[in-house]
Amino acid sequence: MSRIFEQMERPPLISKREDAGRVEFMNTNASYMRAFPTHQEKLVADEINKRGLRGYKNQEQLFGRYIGDFCHRSTKSVFEIDGNQHTENGFSNDAKRDYFLMGKNYTVTRYTNDEVESDVVAVVDSMVLTVKLKRIENRDK
Repeated sequence: MSRIFEQMERPPLISKREDAGRVEFMNTNASYMRAFPTHQEKLVADEINKRGLRGYKNQEQLFGRYIGDFCHRSTKSVFEIDGNQHTENGFSNDAKRDYFLMGKNYTVTRYTNDEVESDVVAVVDSMVLTVKLKRIENRDK
């Protein structure tokens, strides 16, 4: 096994069909990401499951090519756990994606891997509070 592979959080995605359409690829990619969550995504998922929270979907395909780390569809809340790839080069892609999702009335909240590692309970508390506030906001409309 190569050193690069050992350092990766997920094994590389290998498409069985080179000519696969974009939708098929994204469905495969979402399934793949659910099967191989990062350590930090697993920490959050475990905390959500431990609390018995409902409605939080892991690696949910949102719109076309956009996949959310965690999504609460009924309140249109997306929660992202960002690793190093989201700092310099990924920032503009994240901004485009966030802008698109906000245009669909989704709220996007981002947490760093370090925040999850240091206090996963606080991260999930923040997610729960966001969902509660969105429910109140939607009820008052």
